[in-house]
Amino acid sequence: DPYDRIWEPYWDVKWRLIGSNHSNHALDQEAFKPPAVVLETAATPINATASLDFHWENDDNETQHQYYFYLHLTELQQLGADQTRSFNINMDGETWNTLESLKYGEVYTKHVRGLSSGCKKCRISLIRTESSTLPPIISALEIYLAKDFSLGLETKKDDVDAVTNIKRAYRVDRRNWQGDPCAPKAYKWDGVECSFFDGFQRITSLNLSSSGLTGRIPADISKLTMLKSLDLSDNDLSGNIPYFLEQLKSLTYLNLANNNLTGSVSNRTPSKTK
Repeated sequence: DPYDRIWEPYWDVKWRLIGSNHSNHALDQEAFKPPAVVLETAATPINATASLDFHWENDDNETQHQYYFYLHLTELQQLGADQTRSFNINMDGETWNTLESLKYGEVYTKHVRGLSSGCKKCRISLIRTESSTLPPIISALEIYLAKDFSLGLETKKDDVDAVTNIKRAYRVDRRNWQGDPCAPKAYKWDGVECSFFDGFQRITSLNLSSSGLTGRIPADISKLTMLKSLDLSDNDLSGNIPYFLEQLKSLTYLNLANNNLTGSVSNRTPSKTK
């Protein structure tokens, strides 16, 4: 739709479909504006005393993330004088909101923001109240999972600056080399491995093999003081092998094969050299 939302059908054999010929202009909408094609139908349970249930399994083990819900509710039936429709909205068994009544032709969007993603089998239920003569109804539901990346351990600025400078100077073309190199872990840069030291993520491995590097070995590598493994093989690097590689005290693996380099590295470090 114009707001980049993608709407897909969702159905249950225990539901009954209600249709309408409303248009966007005929509906009294709130700010969320779901499309008319979404609002021209609604679901209600076949069993008038049953609830409307939505459930999904949460594969994310991290509980610090939060769900955002938007329930779009529309009354598509002209109710008689003795008919009422009211229901509770339950989140994982807890009543979150009560909808007392819906007016024909009006769209109500009930939203909750900041619900913890700690549930394993998550559930939303619309449950008819005792005073209601009709079961619950819903036209559409939006669910978003907001991941808080600020909770990840950030990478030390010296390491970030070093690999960013290498990326720019040598035009390293890797799709995901954006943002923090190490955090969050699921989105760390390709060819980069990190470990936690003294409150920060530090780059401990850098693999730039077959990356089209030319010229001299990047001097910014000297700033990666926790580097244990460095692979610069299969590039077009030239010149002398720089002394700063021997000053990287944590370096235990170095691969410079298939370049045009001259010189050597002391046998003291690293322990494995190509």
